[in-house]
Amino acid sequence: MIRAAALLTLVAACGRPWVPVATEADAARTNTALGDLQRGRELLIGNCSGCHLTPSPRDHRAADWPNEVAEMRERSKLTADEVALITQYLTAFADQR
Repeated sequence: MIRAAALLTLVAACGRPWVPVATEADAARTNTALGDLQRGRELLIGNCSGCHLTPSPRDHRAADWPNEVAEMRERSKLTADEVALITQYLTAFADQR
């Protein structure tokens, strides 16, 4: 019984999007303030998960995220500053190709 519950928990966790917590190393790598990356993540989770699964930075290439976030701006009633922080976070962890 315990094994089945553990397996179910593991399988459920696999379906969650990859939304990493920013570190000082990430901030240095992207030349971004750590607080801005952290706030972008908070905004992403808080605003995007209300209507659909929270997107993972891996869902799109870094170059594609600005347009993806801009398309959702009106529907999610984001300010320009919020759009910038979310985009900055997503591009920091996205595939840079």
